[in-house]
Amino acid sequence: MLTLIAFIFATTNMVPELGYFTLLDLFIGGSTILVFVALLESLTVTYLVSGDRKNLARRIDVTSRAAFPLAFLLLIVGIFVF
Repeated sequence: MLTLIAFIFATTNMVPELGYFTLLDLFIGGSTILVFVALLESLTVTYLVSGDRKNLARRIDVTSRAAFPLAFLLLIVGIFVF
């Protein structure tokens, strides 16, 4: 998360200010959302494991292993193809 924030600060000085969103803005925004959701998923799984609900935590973890790469692929296709 900190690396993503540092990247945003570094790129704001390199690109010109525009009054509209570019493909780079959409990509960085979508990637930021995915990183934040992955952080929430990690915290949720950790909380469930500490509360002896390991089966639910494992199901969420296994589902997330497929869902996050698929979501990232859909983000890329949605932004750069369409």
